[in-house]
Amino acid sequence: MWLTPVMIALTSAPAEASGEAEEAEVTFNLGAKAYGQGDYQRALAQFLASHRLAPNASVAFNIARCYARLDKYAEAFRWFTIAGDGLTDPNVRSLVEQELQAITPQVTVYEITSDPPGATVYHDRKDLGAIGVTPLRIALTPLKAGATRRFLFEKDGYEAVTVE
Repeated sequence: MWLTPVMIALTSAPAEASGEAEEAEVTFNLGAKAYGQGDYQRALAQFLASHRLAPNASVAFNIARCYARLDKYAEAFRWFTIAGDGLTDPNVRSLVEQELQAITPQVTVYEITSDPPGATVYHDRKDLGAIGVTPLRIALTPLKAGATRRFLFEKDGYEAVTVE
């Protein structure tokens, strides 16, 4: 069950230089056009580029929508969470919550904590990069029967720990 497609307009966000802001706006507009045409893969690429140039909760929302339309639910969950943390409009926050409710049955949500908090968390392999810092709420693709998932925790001054 998906909601009617809604685009969140790009709002001004600080950028290092006006050239980056202009490029972010151009790539956002290209993404919006592609989304309107149903080309979610191309829209995603444009929105990701725009977000790299000028991080913005509204663009994060659009990235999440693209991932959801591409059935990449774990990624959509992450980006909806990022968007929800930065959006203030109650109507848009409500849309985020509705999308998260629709996605949640498609993923496994982990609430990851550590004592002390602030540990860097890796999923399966360190060379793939960190997935966040504790406390962390993350959605991952459900495991196949019999499979296990590993998390590695690191924090300066503490021994690294792997949990399966």
